[in-house]
Amino acid sequence: MGLEIKPTRQLLSERGLLEMQKVQVFVDSEAVRLMEKYTPMVTGQMRDSAYSATQFGSGEINQNAPYSRKQYYDETLHHRGITTHHWFEAMKSNGGVTKILNGAAKLAGARGVRA
Repeated sequence: MGLEIKPTRQLLSERGLLEMQKVQVFVDSEAVRLMEKYTPMVTGQMRDSAYSATQFGSGEINQNAPYSRKQYYDETLHHRGITTHHWFEAMKSNGGVTKILNGAAKLAGARGVRA
């Protein structure tokens, strides 16, 4: 009587942790949702491009508004309110990581993380 362990890929798949499965889709969509309030907005095109240019579940967030790169990397630009350059990083440092990890853990059937 030996111990049998399932292959890693099978274990990940059973928990929905592979690319394009429910946990990765959640992580991507939640990251986009949480970074909205930090994303500079005049017309909303740049914010909306995160939804239209991202394939949720791929593990990669894209924004394809023509000025997104400049707004993200140019630290000399002035923004209003809590909008800022590097809005993805701002979202992560303001509690976004914990929220995303807890939601992902719940979907995968795990306990979650502490703040």
